Amino acid sequence: MKVNTKIIDSANYRFLSNSDIVALYEYIKSSADYYKDIDCWFFNKVLPGISTGERTIITFKYNNYLAGLAIIKHTHLEKKICTLKIGKPFQKIGLGYMLFEKCFELLNTEKPLATVSAELLGGYVRILDFYGFKLENVLDNNYRATKSMEYVYNGELATETPVHTANDINAYRQLSLERFLP
Repeated sequence: MKVNTKIIDSANYRFLSNSDIVALYEYIKSSADYYKDIDCWFFNKVLPGISTGERTIITFKYNNYLAGLAIIKHTHLEKKICTLKIGKPFQKIGLGYMLFEKCFELLNTEKPLATVSAELLGGYVRILDFYGFKLENVLDNNYRATKSMEYVYNGELATETPVHTANDINAYRQLSLERFLP
């Protein structure tokens, strides 16, 4: 299957249209049941992180359909696959493996940090095993306030000191929502 790969990073972030950002957000938003405040994360962490060079989005398109997407984090503290998602019509045909390989290439490691919620683990266990990911920790309620467990592979989650106050984050979120949502 031939897919069109697009890398969204600090070099080309400014060329994204509002409709591009909304399409990415809509694709990510479908995971809201598994990760609380996914909209805040996308607008307050992912988009600013792309502009600062700390995050990158990788998309796979097939016939103009967004078939898969990964968000990676590459800071001095972490090299992490934050999100990796393949659309249902494109699952089980090898795109997940292709997306993992692209993440490895851009992160410059074949053993990046990754976390998977208990509910989604069944869909990822085969590929994690294929690449030799090592389970390091199981956390209670890391990304949401329900009964979910989060499985941590290839290291420990870094703790970051916030560089913005709550007022800064709320103000940025409001500006992001105004700019990026129709």
